[in-house]
Amino acid sequence: MPTNVKSYTTSIKSTTLTLIKRKYASLNSI
Repeated sequence: MPTNVKSYTTSIKSTTLTLIKRKYASLNSI
């Protein structure tokens, strides 16, 4: 159980980082 939760949290973090980077990049390109 803890391992699944940890990997789940990690994937959420990386997804969030990707979305933030995309938003930041689009803001910079304007």
